[in-house]
Amino acid sequence: MKTPALSLAIAISSALALTACGGGGSSGGSTAQPSTPVVKPNPTNPTNPAKVQISGESLVVNTKADTDGKFINTNTDNINTLNVDGKTFNIGSPNIIFGSFGDINNAQLHTTISGTHMKYAKYGFVRDKNAQMEYYFYQGEKTPVANVPTTGTANYKGQSIYACETCNSQMVQGTSEFKVDFGKKTLSGSISNAKVSNIALNATISGNSFNGKNSAGTETRGAFFGDKAQEISGAYVNNEKAFGGVFGATKQ
Repeated sequence: MKTPALSLAIAISSALALTACGGGGSSGGSTAQPSTPVVKPNPTNPTNPAKVQISGESLVVNTKADTDGKFINTNTDNINTLNVDGKTFNIGSPNIIFGSFGDINNAQLHTTISGTHMKYAKYGFVRDKNAQMEYYFYQGEKTPVANVPTTGTANYKGQSIYACETCNSQMVQGTSEFKVDFGKKTLSGSISNAKVSNIALNATISGNSFNGKNSAGTETRGAFFGDKAQEISGAYVNNEKAFGGVFGATKQ
């Protein structure tokens, strides 16, 4: 007497199972196909990724010929390399970290290079003893012209290097301070150190760079660095009074 009931139960279960497999679809009785997994493409990894463009200038002084300093453009893809006047100098390493400045003096070269107070730019001094040439340089990731503010003012403070005819071949480290008026496109500031105080620097802004000469004959040239003009760096020279140097400062 139990067998028919069991058979009926199996039959009902089988019917319910078939209904479930049917998925309650349309009367056409189509069977749902399993979905194909979506494979997302891997990010593109170019063989030669774009390199950051590093640019700036170097004040070049021929100490053997005792000629006036002249400015030469510098370009590279490595901020730790200085390419100037047909020569290449190593001016740092990503594995070496120092504070305000790093100073190395050997038989061939004397270099004084800015340290961790600058993030987007690097500036300093290289003396090629064999060639009797000196290079006062600044370079880095320049601010895109479109990102340089066109209104408002900003203060920048930082460090500086100073050299002169009576400095006994020493690089005198000091401070730098500037006020920038983006609306008027002007820059004014000063360099100070233990040997001199308040060397006035004045310049006019054009795009992401600036240059000018004050009434005392001191010329300064420089640029804004970082994606939002967070830093300035440049060089200055007074050929008549035989002094010059470089500076770097960050927005306050």
